[in-house]
Amino acid sequence: MKKVWLQVLFLSVSLVLVIGLIQKLRSSSGWVDKLGLAFYGAETAHQLDWCHTRVVEIKAPSRYRIFQEGMKWFKSDLEKGTRAELGFIPVEKWFSNYCRLVVQGKTEGLATDLQADEGNKDLLATVAFVDGSSSEFREVGPELFTWNDTTFRSSELKKALDDLKELPVVGGSEVGEAPGH
Repeated sequence: MKKVWLQVLFLSVSLVLVIGLIQKLRSSSGWVDKLGLAFYGAETAHQLDWCHTRVVEIKAPSRYRIFQEGMKWFKSDLEKGTRAELGFIPVEKWFSNYCRLVVQGKTEGLATDLQADEGNKDLLATVAFVDGSSSEFREVGPELFTWNDTTFRSSELKKALDDLKELPVVGGSEVGEAPGH
């Protein structure tokens, strides 16, 4: 009989502790990030996951175009008219680092209103996906951007695009044929 009471007491105390922990987690802001519970695909309010499927091309108008042909990645410098093969691993690392951007002030729906006034938006990059869809990053103000129907602030987006332009060329390739490939 004593053993049953100990089990009931233990289960009751455990239940109270679990309920208290749940309440504490709900009241804390950012608890999902703090505990590392932001699983891939679970977008939090401070992130923009723009790679909904595999990317096949990123084009920054009048500057450069990064694209995949077969299993190789290439960069065309639109200003110089050159084309070179990029290292596969650096490109994949870039996607790993920047497919989920840290953003502030993420707002759904405002981008549609901003699209009516094309004069105040600069096209930063057009992204094409393997499923045939494409989307654009546009700058509508200082560090204020749109992606599809989402408006957000980010200091990371321009750095990502600058890093993309500087990805290393494989074997000094200038025409896309790298030695050893």
